[in-house]
Amino acid sequence: MDPVSAIASVIGIIGGIAKTYEIIDKIVGLPKAFDEVKKDLPLVQSILNDAQESLSGSELPAEQSQAIMAVIKPCSDKAKELQRIFDEVKAKFREDEDAKDWAVVRGVYRKAVRGIKAYRVEALMDEILKGLKKLALGQVFSSTIRKGLKAIETAIEELAKVEPSLADSEFDGPGTIHASQNVEHGATGQQNNSQGNNNTFNSGKYVTSGTGHTFNFVEYGSAMTKEEIIGSLFKVTYEDRKDRNEERVDGTCQWFINHQFFRAWQEKNGSAFLWVSADPGCGKSVLAKYLIDDVLPSACSPQSLICYFFFKEDFEDQRSPENALCCILHQIFFQRPDLLSAKIFKEFEQKKEEVFNSFSSLWGILLDVSLQLDSGQVVCVLDALDECNDSGRSVLAKALTELYRSEASRHNVKFLVTSRPYWNIRSGFQDLKSQHPSIHLNGDEDEAIASQISQEINMVIEFKTKRLCSNGSITQNESKLIQNKLLDPLLPNRTYLWVYLVFGEIQHGLRLTRNDLEQTISNLPNSVSQAYEKILSKARDVPRTRKLIHIVLAARQPLSLHQMAVAMAIDAQCRSYDELESELEPESRFREVIREMCGLLVVVRHSKIYFLHQTAREFLIGTVTSEPSSSTGLWQQSFAPMESHCILADACISVLLASGFSATKRYQYGIFQLYAEWYWPIHFREADIKMRDAISRALPLLTEAVMPFTRRFIATKEKVVRFTWTFSPLTVASYMGLVLLVEQILQTEKGFRPTRNGRSIKTALYLACQEGHVRVVELLLKPVSRLEVWTRKISLWPTFLTDKNPCGESPLMAAARGGHIACMKLLLGHGAKVDYGGIEGLTPLVSAAESGGQAAVQFLLDNGAKVNIDKQVLTALMGAASTGQEAIVRLLLQWGANADLQNKNGGTALIIAAWYGHEAVVRLLLEAGANVDLENDGALIKAVLEER
Repeated sequence: MDPVSAIASVIGIIGGIAKTYEIIDKIVGLPKAFDEVKKDLPLVQSILNDAQESLSGSELPAEQSQAIMAVIKPCSDKAKELQRIFDEVKAKFREDEDAKDWAVVRGVYRKAVRGIKAYRVEALMDEILKGLKKLALGQVFSSTIRKGLKAIETAIEELAKVEPSLADSEFDGPGTIHASQNVEHGATGQQNNSQGNNNTFNSGKYVTSGTGHTFNFVEYGSAMTKEEIIGSLFKVTYEDRKDRNEERVDGTCQWFINHQFFRAWQEKNGSAFLWVSADPGCGKSVLAKYLIDDVLPSACSPQSLICYFFFKEDFEDQRSPENALCCILHQIFFQRPDLLSAKIFKEFEQKKEEVFNSFSSLWGILLDVSLQLDSGQVVCVLDALDECNDSGRSVLAKALTELYRSEASRHNVKFLVTSRPYWNIRSGFQDLKSQHPSIHLNGDEDEAIASQISQEINMVIEFKTKRLCSNGSITQNESKLIQNKLLDPLLPNRTYLWVYLVFGEIQHGLRLTRNDLEQTISNLPNSVSQAYEKILSKARDVPRTRKLIHIVLAARQPLSLHQMAVAMAIDAQCRSYDELESELEPESRFREVIREMCGLLVVVRHSKIYFLHQTAREFLIGTVTSEPSSSTGLWQQSFAPMESHCILADACISVLLASGFSATKRYQYGIFQLYAEWYWPIHFREADIKMRDAISRALPLLTEAVMPFTRRFIATKEKVVRFTWTFSPLTVASYMGLVLLVEQILQTEKGFRPTRNGRSIKTALYLACQEGHVRVVELLLKPVSRLEVWTRKISLWPTFLTDKNPCGESPLMAAARGGHIACMKLLLGHGAKVDYGGIEGLTPLVSAAESGGQAAVQFLLDNGAKVNIDKQVLTALMGAASTGQEAIVRLLLQWGANADLQNKNGGTALIIAAWYGHEAVVRLLLEAGANVDLENDGALIKAVLEER
């Protein structure tokens, strides 16, 4: 992004913050820091407008552009955080009638700050102002912008005086001491702390007079660095996702609280595991929420740390076990920052981003934390494990089994896991059954439990009828009529979800006459599926209702009311944002429109749109076609995923092609614009042949000169700031896996000619293999004859099998690193050499071993890959040892890997494993006979082993 565009973007964000503040300004008792931030917003806009005007129409040297961007990028990041925090406060204010007072809203603000002092609104504004000061002092700008320098300095001074919106003490763990010591001239000062364990000293405050003082510090990381780690662990708004679930009715869940297995789990000191399985709609998520909010805080010791994560199939970020562990660690370190020990800090420092995506690293950190507790326990509740992605669920179940297989586990951590009673989960926990019995929530296997659950469902029915009676919605006779119908013990399929839906139907009937109400009661649905069908059968505008449901089904993250309004309003004929604006409904009205269209099937929580329950998604999704079965209703299983993705892809493409896009408009409509920028390729790819009519509209999105967000998309995924290569439309389409567009480009005689000209180094084939897009790889390999491969003739097609990226990796190495076996099969079938090396002789087998792809390693070995290649920078065994891949190390040893083979620097797999602290791999290599006393390296190996 160029400086002018970057500044315009920040102007738009600041304008949006000002509009948001107009709403939250109505909250009584807002901290003075909020008012101070409000006062500074016009100043920030004014300075940025002057800067934009000063730069417009001028050609800046690269050095000056980089200098400006180095200031604007942090300002933009801080402004986005400020907007996010204000938005969360605004959402609470709008949704909760009691949230008119700061005392009510304060908890939402504290949660939005994420345990990071630097995220307080006054701190964020302070950083923005300091950035603008740097901008004003730069040599690029005219004296016009410097006129605001005094105002900026005054604003910074005023912010420093204001009382913090949250006190510093609210960010400290228990036992934190803030102290200062005055040392006079010529005197000495001493501080002692000889009691307690695991004391960590992060900083000291010294007020001195005179000269000649000497201070010696041993510094372990700055507080900000520690806060940044904790902030980076906040991958999902886990509390919001928990609070999606309904509160339990008083008196319910007692059968579970009094269950002998739960009480044994709860009362046990040390490690313990409990699996609670539940059929759909039986209230497992409501139970989990009740345990987290009410039961565990009062039952566990004050020193215990209660953490949780709710898996949800609806959204990508809630399906990942890595995100679950990140959120659990965030909760731990938020409550006890002192537990982020020097060892853990060093792991984050060394591995950086890799840690957040590595299950084994995160799991190891959790276990390390549990060992630090002198008292109390880490108590983790994982809800809906069945909604975790398949591969992640298997890894997590295996880790839990290994942790709890032995009764003598020294880790002070408890897990309570809920899920549906699926066979693969049951078999995964089979080894724990004798020591850690499970509970099946619906009680089918225990008549006493079944009776208790039935009684509690009756309590819910009685509670809801009494509430309708007390507020005058129904008469006593109507109340009896409802109870006679719903309390029938012979009625099948009675679940908590069914009760909720049935009362939704009854409340809808309250608008009718008495006779109609009686008719409604006598025709109440007998199952959840019938309830869903009945709700949707009332839709007046069926096409519009179906479109909204399609979008909710396809969305990769919860859409806000405003995002949904844009997605519903825009179409292929929309050419500008001005056209779109006239079609949008106000947010308050649109909320009611959704309720009218979808009833209880779709709910709005914190201005985000969700399905009521996972069963709603399962009810709606059908097969490839959209034709409902004659044995079901008009709605059940009538939504084909390809059709859903097609509708949302079309909306994304339309909003990206719309003109009239200014910084202000970007903010106003940019929330959906940003969603579209990131997710349009996924929806296009998932829609597949349904998008054939949209090919001509989508092609311009691949041209970086026209659509800079394509560049941002790839930059974010590739984790680079500046590119050393350019992208052709073919390269972008291959990278994104857009089969229809790749096919179209390859067939085009002119325009998008897929040559290897210019600075494009990463070939289309390499990127397709890296991302695992098998069908794209097939298309790209189609024009390559085996003769061309054998003679190494470079054709116009960017698919030559030995092309390397800047790091020296071939397409086969890229596929191996990602574990994409189908791509590897295609490459080998077209003549790629299994041991074709990259820079320093690295091979595909090394790539697969280092990245932990056991199946890929096995595939390459089966296809003739050499295990031992002398004098490489890394052998396959070294690669696996460096990342702690115990199973792959064992596999390679079975295939004859030489544990004593040295690279050209004299290193071995043993010394590499020891250096990175992978104890299990070190033990495995020693058991396999690795030589500790190798010539010239024995002393070094022993030194590393002793340090570890």
